[in-house]
Amino acid sequence: MTSNDDQLIRRFLVEGSGAAFAALVSRHLPLVYAAALRQLDNDPEAAQDVAQDVFIDLAKKARSVVGRTSIAGWLYTATSVRRERGSGADRAKTAQGDSWTRRSVGQLGRGADFEFGVC
Repeated sequence: MTSNDDQLIRRFLVEGSGAAFAALVSRHLPLVYAAALRQLDNDPEAAQDVAQDVFIDLAKKARSVVGRTSIAGWLYTATSVRRERGSGADRAKTAQGDSWTRRSVGQLGRGADFEFGVC
């Protein structure tokens, strides 16, 4: 993980910085989306769902990511695992407790300078 990624994760954890998390999403979304798109036979909607789920997982598991060698590697692995488990839409009925996280990450996405379609 670059020191900048590590600093951003730490800011997110310690300060609850949405801007720090949005910077991580903005930096790594192209990798996650492209990997999901390749793994899902170029299905853009499914790739978007998987990418969103991966960043929700990152928000939830940020403590375990601090100090890792490569956040890109963690994200790529999480993308593969998430694809195998199915998208968030497939689990919507059973994941009602995650709705606050989904809304929070969605808000961060709207504040960041990216869109799925541009990757």
